[in-house]
Order: sequence, then C-alpha cells, then structure tokens
Amino acid sequence: MIPALAPIFTGPLEHLGEMLVVDDPRPAVPVEEALSPKLLPKLLSRFAQIYGQDPARNVGRDLRAVASQWSKWYFSRLVTPVLAANLALDWRLPVSGRETSLVLADDGRVVAVRLPHQGGPFDETPGQSRYAELFDDHVRSVVEAVARDSGLSPKVIWNNAGTAVETVLVRGEAQLGADTSQVAALRTLLQSRRHADGRPNPLFEPIRHVDLDGTIQRQRRVCCVRYLIPELAFCKTCPIRPADKAGR
Repeated sequence: MIPALAPIFTGPLEHLGEMLVVDDPRPAVPVEEALSPKLLPKLLSRFAQIYGQDPARNVGRDLRAVASQWSKWYFSRLVTPVLAANLALDWRLPVSGRETSLVLADDGRVVAVRLPHQGGPFDETPGQSRYAELFDDHVRSVVEAVARDSGLSPKVIWNNAGTAVETVLVRGEAQLGADTSQVAALRTLLQSRRHADGRPNPLFEPIRHVDLDGTIQRQRRVCCVRYLIPELAFCKTCPIRPADKAGR
C-alpha cells in the first residue's frame, strides 16, 4: 500500500489500498505496452477463458462482452482508489498512462496499477481540471485501445468508467457530505454535458434514476453487453429489460 493513502484504506476499504502500488517486486507492464495492438488482444483472449471457451455453448463467443468486463475490472483497479484518495485526502496521484505500469494476473486481468511515486496534495481549488490526467489521458487511452481491438463501442467503455465514478461519488457524498468541495467538483463532472472548453463529456450522466413499476431504480445510461456471456447474470443496473434481451 502507498503510505500516504494508508489513513483512508483501512478496515473494509483496505483492499483498495492494494490496487495502487509504487515499490512492488511483482513484474509490471507499462500501460502503453499493455494497451498496444500486439499485447491487448492476448490479454483479452486470456481473460475470455474465465468464461470457458466452449464452442458448443457459444460461451465467450462475443469479444465485445469479454472486453467490456475486462475494462470494468481495469477501472475498478484504477478509477476507484484514485478518486477515493482525491475526495478523502485531496491527494493528487501520478496516473498518466505514459508513467504507470500494470501488474497483471495470468488470466489477463489488471491486479494493480504501479505509479512512479506516491504523489502529493492538490494545490488548486477542486474543479474538472483535476481529473484531466486520470480521464483525458489514462482512461481515454483504455477506451480507445479496447474499442480498437474488440469492436466494442467507446460509449459502452466510457459508461463502464462512469459507473465506477458514480459509485465513488455516492459513497463520498455519504461519508464526506454532499457540499464538500471535492465531492461537489466530481458531481459537477458527471452532470456536465460538455467540458469547460466545449468538448463533449463522455462521462455525462452514467447512471440515471428511473421509475420501473413504481420503484425508483438506478440504471446505466448504456448497456455493458455482459448479457452476451451466458455465464453471467443480468447487470443490476442494466437499461435493457430481460424480456428485451431475450428478443435480441
């Protein structure tokens, strides 16, 4: 665990501290190499074996669904702990895809993200710019690479990242207060259709709250297509009802 983050990654959150490392003896692959056309297809192929490559059952047939699940695992290891440190400690972590490396499992999953150093406190008022290195650099490179090698729509991959952000935001509001400047800045990011410079914001409204049969439920903006893998149950926040999936 990175020493500076130890105060927040305790108890039930201790596992988050294991997702970001600096001095770690395990082999790590630079992010740019892992996301290259040479290596990423191999990682996705290994990951697909989790669901059993059984042609008779068509399990793992659709690479898009496999890639979607792989990206969600990646974002849980990157976005979740980085934003937790951002909100709770007002801490900047060096997460550029050009400087970080990935500790990978034999099945191709990202186990941990290795950073060049432990970072330091933010020196500016919370705002959307504080998320640029994480989202405009690292996450964007993941989205582009996964879309390139799997055929999965970038909108799906961005929504996978956005749902991870929204989960951290909800927990941050509950634990730190909705009016905390860091929490408010993250909420604004998810509520903005465009960035300050006019660019479309791919993280806009990743989760909606809709009325389903008289009950307000959380629902993804874009389906993650995990239903294409027969081994997996429907996502709890799926925007497509099971009856509609059966028709597909």
